[in-house]
Amino acid sequence: MLMRKFLNLLWPQMGWKRYGRYLALRLARLSDTNEEIARGLAHGGAISWTPLPGAHAVLSATLAWVTKSSPYAAVIGSLIVGSIWTLPFMWLAAYWVGFYFFSIFGLNVKQMPDNFTWDFLMNEITQNPFELFLPWLIGGVVLMLLTWPLFYHGSLWVVRWARHHHKRKPKAHTP
Repeated sequence: MLMRKFLNLLWPQMGWKRYGRYLALRLARLSDTNEEIARGLAHGGAISWTPLPGAHAVLSATLAWVTKSSPYAAVIGSLIVGSIWTLPFMWLAAYWVGFYFFSIFGLNVKQMPDNFTWDFLMNEITQNPFELFLPWLIGGVVLMLLTWPLFYHGSLWVVRWARHHHKRKPKAHTP
Protein backbone atom coordinates (compact mmCIF):
# COMPACT_ATOMS: atom_id res chain seq x y z
CA MET A 1 0.00 0.00 0.00
CA LEU A 2 2.71 2.49 1.02
CA MET A 3 4.95 1.39 -1.85
CA ARG A 4 2.08 1.86 -4.31
CA LYS A 5 1.52 5.42 -3.07
CA PHE A 6 5.23 6.15 -3.42
CA LEU A 7 5.29 4.78 -6.97
CA ASN A 8 2.18 6.82 -7.74
CA LEU A 9 4.17 9.95 -6.83
CA LEU A 10 6.84 8.99 -9.36
CA TRP A 11 4.40 8.06 -12.08
CA PRO A 12 0.67 8.68 -11.53
CA GLN A 13 -1.39 5.57 -12.11
CA MET A 14 -4.01 7.58 -13.99
CA GLY A 15 -1.36 9.03 -16.34
CA TRP A 16 0.14 12.51 -16.45
CA LYS A 17 -2.50 14.06 -18.68
CA ARG A 18 -5.40 12.84 -16.57
CA TYR A 19 -3.55 13.77 -13.37
CA GLY A 20 -3.06 17.30 -14.72
CA ARG A 21 -6.76 17.55 -15.53
CA TYR A 22 -7.61 16.25 -12.07
CA LEU A 23 -5.48 18.94 -10.40
CA ALA A 24 -6.93 21.64 -12.66
CA LEU A 25 -10.44 20.54 -11.72
CA ARG A 26 -9.55 20.53 -8.02
CA LEU A 27 -8.22 24.07 -8.34
CA ALA A 28 -11.25 25.20 -10.33
CA ARG A 29 -13.57 23.96 -7.60
CA LEU A 30 -11.86 25.85 -4.77
CA SER A 31 -14.03 28.58 -3.31
CA ASP A 32 -11.18 31.14 -3.23
CA THR A 33 -10.74 33.86 -5.85
CA ASN A 34 -8.47 33.34 -8.85
CA GLU A 35 -5.86 35.66 -7.35
CA GLU A 36 -5.89 33.90 -3.95
CA ILE A 37 -5.42 30.52 -5.60
CA ALA A 38 -2.65 31.84 -7.87
CA ARG A 39 -0.85 33.42 -4.90
CA GLY A 40 -1.10 30.12 -3.03
CA LEU A 41 0.31 28.17 -5.97
CA ALA A 42 3.10 30.74 -6.33
CA HIS A 43 3.98 30.45 -2.63
CA GLY A 44 4.16 26.67 -2.94
CA GLY A 45 6.22 26.75 -6.11
CA ALA A 46 8.61 29.42 -4.92
CA ILE A 47 9.27 27.87 -1.52
CA SER A 48 10.41 24.69 -3.27
CA TRP A 49 13.75 26.39 -4.05
CA THR A 50 14.73 26.15 -0.39
CA PRO A 51 16.51 23.02 0.87
CA LEU A 52 13.82 22.23 3.44
CA PRO A 53 11.93 19.28 1.89
CA GLY A 54 9.95 18.23 4.93
CA ALA A 55 8.79 21.76 5.53
CA HIS A 56 7.77 22.92 2.04
CA ALA A 57 4.07 22.16 2.45
CA VAL A 58 3.88 23.59 5.97
CA LEU A 59 5.86 26.73 5.11
CA SER A 60 3.91 27.41 1.93
CA ALA A 61 0.55 26.89 3.67
CA THR A 62 1.62 29.19 6.50
CA LEU A 63 2.82 31.82 4.05
CA ALA A 64 -0.48 31.53 2.18
CA TRP A 65 -2.46 31.90 5.38
CA VAL A 66 -0.47 35.00 6.39
CA THR A 67 -1.00 36.61 2.97
CA LYS A 68 -4.69 35.64 2.79
CA SER A 69 -4.05 33.25 -0.07
CA SER A 70 -5.24 29.69 -0.53
CA PRO A 71 -3.31 27.29 1.76
CA TYR A 72 -4.68 24.30 -0.15
CA ALA A 73 -3.35 25.73 -3.41
CA ALA A 74 -0.01 26.43 -1.71
CA VAL A 75 0.36 22.78 -0.74
CA ILE A 76 -0.58 21.71 -4.28
CA GLY A 77 1.98 24.18 -5.66
CA SER A 78 4.72 22.83 -3.42
CA LEU A 79 3.91 19.27 -4.50
CA ILE A 80 3.76 20.08 -8.21
CA VAL A 81 6.85 22.26 -8.48
CA GLY A 82 8.80 20.56 -5.71
CA SER A 83 8.51 17.05 -7.08
CA ILE A 84 11.26 14.49 -6.85
CA TRP A 85 11.90 15.12 -10.54
CA THR A 86 12.62 18.84 -10.10
CA LEU A 87 14.08 19.24 -6.60
CA PRO A 88 17.62 18.04 -7.38
CA PHE A 89 17.96 20.58 -10.20
CA MET A 90 16.35 23.37 -8.19
CA TRP A 91 18.58 22.72 -5.20
CA LEU A 92 21.71 22.57 -7.30
CA ALA A 93 20.79 25.95 -8.80
CA ALA A 94 20.05 27.31 -5.30
CA TYR A 95 23.42 26.11 -4.05
CA TRP A 96 25.28 27.76 -6.94
CA VAL A 97 23.43 31.05 -6.49
CA GLY A 98 24.25 30.98 -2.77
CA PHE A 99 27.84 30.03 -3.55
CA TYR A 100 28.08 33.01 -5.91
CA PHE A 101 26.64 35.44 -3.33
CA PHE A 102 28.90 34.18 -0.56
CA SER A 103 31.95 34.32 -2.85
CA ILE A 104 31.20 37.96 -3.71
CA PHE A 105 31.34 38.87 -0.02
CA GLY A 106 34.45 36.75 0.58
CA LEU A 107 32.70 34.28 2.90
CA ASN A 108 33.91 30.68 3.22
CA VAL A 109 31.80 28.22 1.25
CA LYS A 110 32.33 24.47 1.14
CA GLN A 111 32.39 22.92 -2.32
CA MET A 112 29.64 20.44 -3.09
CA PRO A 113 31.33 17.01 -3.11
CA ASP A 114 31.25 14.69 -6.11
CA ASN A 115 29.91 11.79 -4.03
CA PHE A 116 27.07 13.61 -2.30
CA THR A 117 25.31 11.35 0.22
CA TRP A 118 22.58 11.78 2.82
CA ASP A 119 25.08 11.10 5.63
CA PHE A 120 27.38 13.82 4.29
CA LEU A 121 24.48 16.29 4.18
CA MET A 122 23.34 15.53 7.73
CA ASN A 123 26.90 15.81 9.00
CA GLU A 124 27.41 19.17 7.28
CA ILE A 125 24.09 20.56 8.55
CA THR A 126 24.84 19.57 12.15
CA GLN A 127 28.61 20.20 12.23
CA ASN A 128 29.23 23.07 9.77
CA PRO A 129 25.88 24.61 8.83
CA PHE A 130 27.36 27.89 7.62
CA GLU A 131 29.72 26.38 5.09
CA LEU A 132 27.26 24.38 2.96
CA PHE A 133 23.68 24.67 4.14
CA LEU A 134 23.51 28.44 4.68
CA PRO A 135 24.68 29.36 1.15
CA TRP A 136 22.25 26.77 -0.18
CA LEU A 137 19.41 28.30 1.86
CA ILE A 138 20.30 31.87 0.89
CA GLY A 139 20.47 30.88 -2.78
CA GLY A 140 17.06 29.23 -2.44
CA VAL A 141 15.57 32.37 -0.92
CA VAL A 142 17.06 34.54 -3.69
CA LEU A 143 15.61 32.24 -6.37
CA MET A 144 12.33 32.10 -4.47
CA LEU A 145 12.04 35.90 -4.59
CA LEU A 146 13.05 36.06 -8.25
CA THR A 147 10.67 33.35 -9.46
CA TRP A 148 7.59 34.12 -7.35
CA PRO A 149 6.19 36.62 -9.92
CA LEU A 150 6.67 34.05 -12.70
CA PHE A 151 4.87 31.38 -10.67
CA TYR A 152 2.08 33.84 -9.80
CA HIS A 153 1.37 35.01 -13.34
CA GLY A 154 1.64 31.49 -14.77
CA SER A 155 -0.65 30.15 -12.04
CA LEU A 156 -3.16 32.96 -12.53
CA TRP A 157 -3.39 32.08 -16.22
CA VAL A 158 -3.85 28.36 -15.41
CA VAL A 159 -6.50 29.02 -12.76
CA ARG A 160 -8.47 31.33 -15.07
CA TRP A 161 -8.25 28.78 -17.86
CA ALA A 162 -9.30 25.92 -15.57
CA ARG A 163 -12.25 27.83 -14.17
CA HIS A 164 -13.37 28.91 -17.61
CA HIS A 165 -13.20 25.37 -19.04
CA HIS A 166 -14.60 23.59 -16.00
CA LYS A 167 -17.63 25.69 -15.27
CA ARG A 168 -20.33 23.67 -13.63
CA LYS A 169 -23.11 23.04 -16.07
CA PRO A 170 -26.60 23.50 -14.69
CA LYS A 171 -28.45 20.27 -14.09
CA ALA A 172 -31.28 19.59 -16.45
CA HIS A 173 -34.63 20.06 -14.81
CA THR A 174 -36.51 16.81 -14.65
CA PRO A 175 -40.22 16.85 -13.87
